[in-house]
Amino acid sequence: MKLSYLFSDGMVLQRGKKNYIWGETSPEIIVTGILDGKKFNTKADTHGMFVAELPDLPVGGPYCMEINGDEKRVIRNIMSGDVFLLGGQSNMELRIKFVTERFADEIKKINDSFIRKFDVPKEYDFGEKRQWLSQGRWESAQGESVLEFSALGLFMALSLREKNDVPVGLIQTAVEGTPVKAWCSEETIRHMGFYTDELEKCKNEDYVLCTQKIEIEREKYWMKKADQSFDQRTDSFYKIRIPGIWKGNMRDFCGTVLLEKKFFITEEQAVTPAEILMGAFTDADKIYINGICCGSSYDRYASRIYPVAPGILRAGENVVCIHLYVFRGRGGAMPGKQYGIRFKKGKERWLDLSGTWDAQIRKQMEYLPEKTFFNYMASAMFNGMISPVSPYKICAVIYYQGESDVGHPNRYALEFRALVNDWRKSWKEKQLPITYVQLAGFSDGNIKKQGTQWAEFREVQRQAMEIENTAMIQAYDVGEYNDLHPMDKKTLGMRAALAVHKLVYGEKEECTGPQVRKIRLDRDKRVYAVFDQPLQTGSKKDGCELVSEVELRKANGDYKRAYVTVDGNEICAWLSDGEEPTGIRYAWKDCPMNICLYGKRGLPVIPFIKEWGRDAIYTGKICETDR
Repeated sequence: MKLSYLFSDGMVLQRGKKNYIWGETSPEIIVTGILDGKKFNTKADTHGMFVAELPDLPVGGPYCMEINGDEKRVIRNIMSGDVFLLGGQSNMELRIKFVTERFADEIKKINDSFIRKFDVPKEYDFGEKRQWLSQGRWESAQGESVLEFSALGLFMALSLREKNDVPVGLIQTAVEGTPVKAWCSEETIRHMGFYTDELEKCKNEDYVLCTQKIEIEREKYWMKKADQSFDQRTDSFYKIRIPGIWKGNMRDFCGTVLLEKKFFITEEQAVTPAEILMGAFTDADKIYINGICCGSSYDRYASRIYPVAPGILRAGENVVCIHLYVFRGRGGAMPGKQYGIRFKKGKERWLDLSGTWDAQIRKQMEYLPEKTFFNYMASAMFNGMISPVSPYKICAVIYYQGESDVGHPNRYALEFRALVNDWRKSWKEKQLPITYVQLAGFSDGNIKKQGTQWAEFREVQRQAMEIENTAMIQAYDVGEYNDLHPMDKKTLGMRAALAVHKLVYGEKEECTGPQVRKIRLDRDKRVYAVFDQPLQTGSKKDGCELVSEVELRKANGDYKRAYVTVDGNEICAWLSDGEEPTGIRYAWKDCPMNICLYGKRGLPVIPFIKEWGRDAIYTGKICETDR
């Protein structure tokens, strides 16, 4: 008898819904079972497939289920509670082990057998909607297993458990880098018409295998030449500063660079447990201390934190050496990160290695094209990961995705709505609650010359709040300008729990921050923005609130930081030179850095932009004037 891996020890069944178990056995035999003393049965079809409705269970557990077809199976330690599907890309997938730098003490205390997770295998399919998973098992939030939970998902579950004391199951389906099209069904892709050519190509298995073979060989050849460039050492070094993104002649450099720096430590430090922190490099690196490799990474966004094994450090002079691989230009070390050695004994001590380093170009090479990631292609992950779990009843979807789609916000507006419809059809629930994360701030290491592309994308996500039975989780204020994967998943987890309480459990409290409802311009050239919630902000100075990120548009189209006062649910903004504004915006950057306008429950004001002509009169729901 064959069962889905979802039906295994430790599983969590969704309370309050009709749950089913499905599988395959001998054709046309009677399948019987018992769950918590209650019997159930069904008959397999001519192909041996069967589906049986399970008896209702009280919340809690553990329960035991026995099922008999052409063999007997026993499933133990079953819980009845709330099951959530965690979907999206890398920020949803980001595991607890990658945020231990920030939440080490809290993570050590996590020990909850009533929180369970199931990792769906990361497999794509272009041929059909899969019915079966290739592997998987349920694990509880205890011991080493805690480190493999989605950080956002686990912090959400902990918050829900604290308030509800109900078992929580997390089905983790997120895959790094995936665009929204990968999570839509083939039918939807064909209906939208955006990616039909791509879909047809990927259905050709020979094309997929041939492409993969060519690209693997290309990458192997590039890396072989790159590795060989470090074999022979020369002493013609120049100076470079770490951190910093390369500019000028080095901006488009592709190839390998050797980086070195000497440092001195005491005899005590030489025998003290230590680790080296090297921020993040573009694109890949291998890090050595005194000729011994401490770690390597081929992910430009990953934090480099590597243990230094005993015996590597020595009293007196030491040398750290970095073999840096730049695949596609814009190399360098991400600003704002830590670069140094941390000694971990008693009170931690820090040896700073930022500043001037010796550098040497080892080999200038050709641009290495990105690989074709077939799990990014249209419908790939829907077929491979969503289809085989969609018969399993869930409470709601928590979705965090969009970084890979920032470049085409208008298309995303259609695709995200299509995804919501697809998933609701798959789970056969027209009102399946779906909460989603509005993208966190990120500007690829650039603070001063930020763009607004990510802000424009967030506006598209804001508009998706119009979709019935959805809720938006805000994240822009916990972003990091230099990290695509910001560490503060605890705040997001708690906000996700607020959204669940409102969307699923029917609480009336707000789960999003204040949203602008009306804008007017008075005769004194002051702009008033009225919100749907009272505002909270920081300290006052000379009668004006210290409100950053509020900007007014001048007649020439440029935006300038405004003077602002806050009164209840309203802000008043004006320009210092007395010029009449032609627009207002708030937090309208890739990564707003100075957020201080919040509403109820500490939730940030939703970013907005409104512009008008110099002599325009606005009427209606959003903008109006009293002129």
